[in-house]
Amino acid sequence: MASKFECEIRIFIDNIKEFENKLIDLEAKVILEYNFSDTYYKQTNQDWNPLNKTLRLRQWHNPNRGNFVYYSVTEFIENNGITFKRSKLKEGKKVLFKGDLGKAKEFLQKDNFESWLEVTKKDCKIWKSDKLPTAIVVEYIDELGWTAEIEVEGEDINQASNNINEILQKINENNFSSKPVSVLVSEAKL
Repeated sequence: MASKFECEIRIFIDNIKEFENKLIDLEAKVILEYNFSDTYYKQTNQDWNPLNKTLRLRQWHNPNRGNFVYYSVTEFIENNGITFKRSKLKEGKKVLFKGDLGKAKEFLQKDNFESWLEVTKKDCKIWKSDKLPTAIVVEYIDELGWTAEIEVEGEDINQASNNINEILQKINENNFSSKPVSVLVSEAKL
């Protein structure tokens, strides 16, 4: 049996009020609001492809959950007509460090990692509905504007892609990307 994995896509939202009204029509409710910033790092002495590997320092602003260093390895899968990002790690993203911000930065610098990008997510809301197979996360990112993330965990790739397709149909959205947010933001800054 395959390991559990995360599959995700990011939707680009033109009109946040219309999008939230679609969620309300599906009886979705906000179950959590938050803000955080991620500083992305890459190793200075090797080729580092941010499409496949991500190392980031997350600083939680609201609620204050502390500081974390996360590591992710991803691949891209096409199934049932959509391409989405899939984690190659069983736990999705691996926590390498939790604690003081200064010590987190020291932890990264001692292994020759340097920061290359900052992404701040504001006015974030997790929406949940019994009419959807998973929650939808709505976030404001300065370089991208309003986006929504659909993330599905599971062992069955067909079920994951079916769940993503089901949500896209129910909210009638087709402007999305499977690229990591760090790549989308860096492309937007070009």
